[in-house]
Amino acid sequence: LLHISAFSLYLYVIYFLHIQNATKGLTSEDKTIKTIAMFSGRFLTNWTYAIQEIYFFMCILQHLLSLLSANKIKDKLTKYSDYLFTSIATPMALMVSIVFWAIFIFDRELIFPKVLDQLIPVWINHCIHTFNSAIPVVDMFLVNHKFSTWSKALQGILIYLLIYSLCIFGTYFQTGLWLYPLFAILTWPQRLLLCLGVFIVAAGMFGLTKVIHNIIWGGVSVMPEKSKKGSKHKRK
Repeated sequence: LLHISAFSLYLYVIYFLHIQNATKGLTSEDKTIKTIAMFSGRFLTNWTYAIQEIYFFMCILQHLLSLLSANKIKDKLTKYSDYLFTSIATPMALMVSIVFWAIFIFDRELIFPKVLDQLIPVWINHCIHTFNSAIPVVDMFLVNHKFSTWSKALQGILIYLLIYSLCIFGTYFQTGLWLYPLFAILTWPQRLLLCLGVFIVAAGMFGLTKVIHNIIWGGVSVMPEKSKKGSKHKRK
């Protein structure tokens, strides 16, 4: 029920941000609104939101495969969804929430200018910057995920953020625009340090969620194995 509800909510929010708002934003005379409408698919928040949506879709498929008794396919899909959830979707969501709200409280004009309230209502803002972290935490209490090793998780986070760095810096070199106002007031060394800081926070969030998982599930991550076909799995 959680995965279906979350998938439906995320689907509507994605529709609202990328389709419904696109027309409204592109016709605006405000430069900030037009920029976010034109490049909505290039913001890290939206990337991470889409990653979470993919995870929820994979979970729904797993439930359907269970009903069809297609256990081999389900187990393989579970392996990939667990990696996606533990290594990228959840750490990045928590990082996005922490960094966004920290900067927002300090000076919202650096991350989410007030003019954007005309385009993105408060509840949508909380969907992509607050509930995006709350839902994965609830998921952790309901599902016993198999956590990735530190090396595999850090590799995934690093690759993900490097690809995004190409996006944000590529957008600047292509258009002369910074997706985030904060980048406009920083020097190049400071921008690179910020990127490093984002990686460190995301890595820290992986470690935190791993600790939380151990507290909830007693440090045991159960993954279906061939030798345990007849055993009772802890995964729900």
